[in-house]
Amino acid sequence: MKAIKNLNNNVAICLDREGREVVAFGKGIGFNKVPNEIPLSKIDRTFYNVNPTYFSMIPEIDEKVMATAVRIVDHANIVKDNRYSSNLIFALADHIQFAIKRLGKGMRISIGLLYEIENSYPDEVDIAKTALNMINEDLGVKLGKEEAGSIAVHLIDYINDPQDLQVEAEEKLLEAYTEKIETILNVEIDRNSYSYKRFAAHIHYLMQRKAEGNAFDNPVPEFLSSLKEGYEKEYECACALQELIKTDLSEEEKAYILIHVNRLKIAE
Repeated sequence: MKAIKNLNNNVAICLDREGREVVAFGKGIGFNKVPNEIPLSKIDRTFYNVNPTYFSMIPEIDEKVMATAVRIVDHANIVKDNRYSSNLIFALADHIQFAIKRLGKGMRISIGLLYEIENSYPDEVDIAKTALNMINEDLGVKLGKEEAGSIAVHLIDYINDPQDLQVEAEEKLLEAYTEKIETILNVEIDRNSYSYKRFAAHIHYLMQRKAEGNAFDNPVPEFLSSLKEGYEKEYECACALQELIKTDLSEEEKAYILIHVNRLKIAE
């Protein structure tokens, strides 16, 4: 396997025999100058069709966190018949690391997601509860049960994973939307932060779903109503996106955007 870019000492972007791009993990494979050939015996695991949005995030994620995210997605794929691709691993690992960072700072976010989505997505909620136990056991932390709700949202978001999201038009839209949020919330958003990269991936994914005609069509009015009461400005940001894309968003989609905007605001 040919390494073409090192992401850190143990992770490299490679090309397989058919010229397909793959993210490879293996101890020390990122030490050598690229391009170089890596023996398959030195590669522990490979991930295909990884969204380039995650490339800059991977070096910042703790290896133990990454291993736990892999274990969670492996479990999810057993339950959901291989429905999830590699991108969920990196999105989930980033989320877990951020959640642990918040825990260390004594920050706790409770938006009451778990019970509101349990009826519509029972499998994802069950997986999320198992995932929370894995996180706490593997990483020696005590994340609260409300974190299972956020994990379930990631599982729901990535049921049909997007590919090749680096489109110039989407980048322009993302920047325009970010500037709109900064105006509404009167904040300056760090484009290099974990939270922004996570937010950008979600917006790319939403646009991909809209292009394919796939949307969340099962609104949860009580859930949305409770969010709107405490997060009026964030909801205004969610509504602003549909003005930019000139397409109506479902109320549930607005709710998910609201959650991402709120995390974006409080991340740093």
